[in-house]
Amino acid sequence: RSSCSNAQVGRDFSFGNKVIQRQHLHWSIKGGIDQEVLRMGNETSSTASHVVQQIQSNVEEKWDQIQTVINEQKTNQNDISNGSNGGSSSISNENEEQEVSTEVQGLDPLDLEEAPSLTAEQIQEVKTSWITLKDKLKNIGVLTFLHLFDHHPDAKNSFKSFTDMSTEDLRENEIFHNHANRVMKVIEKVVDRIDTPETYIKYLTMLGQKHVMYDAEPQYLNQMGFMFLAAIQPILEKENAWNDEVRDAWEQLFLVVIYTMRTSMEREQRLAQNGSARAHS
Repeated sequence: RSSCSNAQVGRDFSFGNKVIQRQHLHWSIKGGIDQEVLRMGNETSSTASHVVQQIQSNVEEKWDQIQTVINEQKTNQNDISNGSNGGSSSISNENEEQEVSTEVQGLDPLDLEEAPSLTAEQIQEVKTSWITLKDKLKNIGVLTFLHLFDHHPDAKNSFKSFTDMSTEDLRENEIFHNHANRVMKVIEKVVDRIDTPETYIKYLTMLGQKHVMYDAEPQYLNQMGFMFLAAIQPILEKENAWNDEVRDAWEQLFLVVIYTMRTSMEREQRLAQNGSARAHS
């Protein structure tokens, strides 16, 4: 079994290691969300692109590590099952007892003790900064998606309504604005439930299941997280409300959102694949 715990991986997965985290996503954006924000100069975009690519690479690497841990747990459970049916098992008694306990509960990453969560201090940081952000959600959503499509054009393929639209067209498109606003409403619902993790975990799990029906790509959830951070940073900086603690709190919140939705989506996809395989057997 890997010596790398989900907790360790999860913290590193929080949008990059500390070296990268300290490189603030400076988009040279001042004065809140306005046309200058949406326009973004070429020089600014180039600088931001370099930082975002660094973070994206780290995020995907750490998510792969999380998946490796989960897959190893599945393998260990299968070994235990084989051992109980007369087969051989190479797992030590100590590890076997631990894995059996996990098997009884059901292998659900959302149930693992190491699943990401927020500290009381991080919850307070999110709630405090939310006071400044909540009235600007629609514009934050638009900027988040424009950043996403600017740096990851393929992400547009997940949105049939505006796949072929240019950035200029998107800025004026009501469907695009409405979609961006709906995504921000998800963040709003999570923040509203932030003191009761069981309620927002249930909500995000159901949301992940729905996204499978939409053929959504799980990897874009990672990118949405740090694009959102890039959008809120200048707003909070303007209010002298942006610091390492605030950034870490929002990173951790998005880690929870990403982890919960991705595991839910991937579990739903596995169930669909298993059902399809049984139907053809």
